[in-house]
Amino acid sequence: MNDELYYRPSGGVPLMGTLITMVVGCLGGAVLSVIYALINHYNPFIYFTIIATGLFGAGCGVCTVFGLTLGKVRNRGTNALAGLFVGIFALYLSWVWYLFLISREAMGQGFFLFDTRAMFGFMQLLAETGIWEMFGVAPTGIALYLIWVLEALIVVVPSAFIAWAADTPFCEPCHRWTEEKECLVAFRLPEDLSQLQESLEAGDFAPLFELSMKNIEPACLNAKIHRCDGCDESTWLELEVAQLFVDDDGEMKSTKTPFLTYLHLPRVEAEALLALTPDNARIDNDEEEIPEESEGTPIVASPENQEGGETNREEIS
Repeated sequence: MNDELYYRPSGGVPLMGTLITMVVGCLGGAVLSVIYALINHYNPFIYFTIIATGLFGAGCGVCTVFGLTLGKVRNRGTNALAGLFVGIFALYLSWVWYLFLISREAMGQGFFLFDTRAMFGFMQLLAETGIWEMFGVAPTGIALYLIWVLEALIVVVPSAFIAWAADTPFCEPCHRWTEEKECLVAFRLPEDLSQLQESLEAGDFAPLFELSMKNIEPACLNAKIHRCDGCDESTWLELEVAQLFVDDDGEMKSTKTPFLTYLHLPRVEAEALLALTPDNARIDNDEEEIPEESEGTPIVASPENQEGGETNREEIS
């Protein structure tokens, strides 16, 4: 693979953009911290609290990405650090609110403990007596500390990872993010993906056009174009392998696996790909037989159900 043909972030970290990221991310994390503290205190179901913890961390990451987008930060290391900071900040505020709720319930008056020494002192008291039960047992001491550490990791790690994973192509000449456009047709999965990749990297896009289909198939390629509306320089192709299948429980599942991520694409080829429709697709598979539903058998793969990025599995209702 020729790395020079693929998009790579420039590493730009504008000062104002970093400040915007921190402000937006921390404001979003502050709002989420209040909600999480309320759930943590009043919710009696431990499983729901665990789910809420993961969503809290993911929410912090999403808020950070929103700030990174507004601030036009294009450095993945900085992205991760920003997500880490927002996650820690939001977790800290959630403890401020949580201890306020506990003190108000126990003493009739709530106290905001922003000083970390006072906060840790209160936490030590809670660790001695325990504050809730799990499976009929009230964790105390080291066990409770370990649970708190695990909780912190569930919040901070997803926040940092989601921010780090944000990699939408950016047009440096126009100083703007590219827009994503999805092709209206799917492409037949070739027998040799590596050969298709070699052709595309060599600038020969004809084999991809020849794979365009009128109808979607159980396993196919989906294409997305990322392009700058202000110039012809920043245009990138994203391809993913898409499948739908019925699992052992009889439920329909989908898988999406990245094949090519942000290969540089000439603007004329991008326009031609976006102009493809079922009416002008090369392969007429209207009369082809669709496989019957069976356990583990792919059923259909639709561009509407696809998302770029990492491999995903989702239930189709």
